[in-house]
Amino acid sequence: MNGWIPLERCPEGYPVRIVSMSGPQAEVHRLRELGLRPGCRLRVFRRGNPCILCLNGHSLCFRPSPHLQVLVEPEKPLPVPKTTSGWMPSSLLGRFWWRCRRR
Repeated sequence: MNGWIPLERCPEGYPVRIVSMSGPQAEVHRLRELGLRPGCRLRVFRRGNPCILCLNGHSLCFRPSPHLQVLVEPEKPLPVPKTTSGWMPSSLLGRFWWRCRRR
């Protein structure tokens, strides 16, 4: 799995390509009827649950179930997650200083 991520975690506005779909046969069949197939390209308008997709110029609301998994591959590099300012995340820094004071 090279860089594949679940569809609901894909950043907004990034073009992706569906790589695989797994889950109950009835749910996967329904997604194929709606146009979501491995190899198709789409764009995520809003991420999360439900996520809103743009597929062939149409908006589609997708609410994944715990048993259904749609994996996508981004067509361009994803942005680097933002961290807190400084060289160390604040949560780690707090633990570090707390341990230093105890000794």
